Formats: sequence, C-alpha cells, structure tokens
Amino acid sequence: MVVQTHRDPAVALPSLESLLYSLHSLLCADVDVPRLAESSAHWIEAMVEGSARGRAVARPGQILDVAYPDLVTDPIGTVRGIHRHFDLPFDDAFEARLHEQTVNRPKDKFGRHEYSNAEFGTTDEAVRQRFAGYIDAYL
Repeated sequence: MVVQTHRDPAVALPSLESLLYSLHSLLCADVDVPRLAESSAHWIEAMVEGSARGRAVARPGQILDVAYPDLVTDPIGTVRGIHRHFDLPFDDAFEARLHEQTVNRPKDKFGRHEYSNAEFGTTDEAVRQRFAGYIDAYL
C-alpha cells in the first residue's frame, strides 16, 4: 500500500530549497544558492521519474494518489478515503483520535515558515512550466 501525496511544485520546491538552505547554512559560510536551487529541482524531477517507474510495476490499486490540499483541508475525510481504498478499518474510535490530533496540531501552531521561488532565482510560472507533465497528471 502506497499513499503518494501531490503538492504544487511551485510551493513544494521553494519549501525544499528553504530547508536545504537552512541546513547548508549551518555548515557553510557561503551557500551557492543557484546551485542549490538547480540541484533541488533536479532532485524533485528524479523523484517524479522514480515514482513513474514504480507505478509501472505496481499492482492495480497499490498506489493511491492524494492531493496535498485535500489532506490539509479535510484530513479526516482524506484518511477515511485512504482506508476505504485499501479496505482498512475506520471506526469511530479511530476517527476520534484523528480529530484530536487535528485539533491539537493546527496548521501554523508553531509559526509560519515563509519562502518563495524568487529567493531561489525563479518564478512560480517557471517552476510550473518545468513540472507541467507532473501537474497535468496529478494536480
């Protein structure tokens, strides 16, 4: 059973780049931002290609695609759909635990992490063009 979430690359890529920039900054006095940005985009492309290869050998129904915005806006409904797809139990007690988790861990509870493609030398439009095939297939 594989649940693969899909997120707008124009949001996911700068998120990854920001994380990697933070990590690199701990070890390097001068981070090569253009190199980090291109490497990150290439890494995401490789992950998309690897996913496609995995799908080619997966059994029917083995992979379930979930849009990340659906998970954020309706986490319980999304998890219910995952359980239904894989014929897994989903009872009232489990739903109550999920509800408790979503109430106790609201989005941005610990602050908001701001980032943008502009910080890494590109635009949302350019990223979406680069990943147009992925977007067409999953978003």
